[in-house]
Amino acid sequence: MPYAPIPAKPKPAPAWAAGTPVVFAAWWQRLCAALIDAFVTWGPTILVLTIIDAAMVPGSLDPFANEIDSTTRAVAMIVAFTLCYFVFFSAYFALTNGGESGATLGKRLMRIRVVDQYDGNRIGPGRAFLRWVLMGVFWMAAYLPGLINLLWPLWDPQRQAWHDKLANSVVVTAPR
Repeated sequence: MPYAPIPAKPKPAPAWAAGTPVVFAAWWQRLCAALIDAFVTWGPTILVLTIIDAAMVPGSLDPFANEIDSTTRAVAMIVAFTLCYFVFFSAYFALTNGGESGATLGKRLMRIRVVDQYDGNRIGPGRAFLRWVLMGVFWMAAYLPGLINLLWPLWDPQRQAWHDKLANSVVVTAPR
């Protein structure tokens, strides 16, 4: 089935939003929100990693050698980053996108939010977590799928990325 040409005006709202001023979020709004959220999530992560690195003074892990070998330091940093990523990042995106506002700090500043594509209600933390995991899976699958997922809302009729489609969610403009 061929794709319909992309109209210049905003995309039509789904049936649950008929007669309301709901408009799907523009790609640039989603991108700006993601950049803001990157600062929100990476700031504390870098702080944690810096503290862990500073705590690894010579002799702190191996009292007999008076030094830390590079493998031990690398493993400690990888474990710390992995915990930050899977705990802090996941909690941030699941609880904010799935919460009452349906929006992370970046989305709130850009006045957009995540809702269920069928009824317009919040998606809840479970589906918000699913969106986050799917996005990560696309980026880990050789980078190209992540890039395509990022760009997909540019030509999709409901401006959904792949992770939105799989989680049955849409990103819409929030009422002012």
